[in-house]
Amino acid sequence: MASYAQMRANPAKGIGYNAIEAASKITAPMLITVAEKEELMSNDENGKKVFELVQKAGIPCEYHVLPGIGHYGVYKGPGFAEASRLAVDWFRRHLGS
Repeated sequence: MASYAQMRANPAKGIGYNAIEAASKITAPMLITVAEKEELMSNDENGKKVFELVQKAGIPCEYHVLPGIGHYGVYKGPGFAEASRLAVDWFRRHLGS
């Protein structure tokens, strides 16, 4: 988080929310896309863990790692096109064209 010292954090927003616990309530197909160089959290302890739990429950789920980018690289720059393509493909498959 040192790289983002200029950002204000509001830890209260996270109180009562746990992605791992929430995974047990998921019933819809799920797409998880993470940044290879994620600097704000552990992909293995978060996105990957949720993916494993949802997959184990038999819910259609995909997990993709976008190579070479950090957390915000998905919003602009090198990760945007790939993340957008994955999302569009996912929605077409699960919502229809």
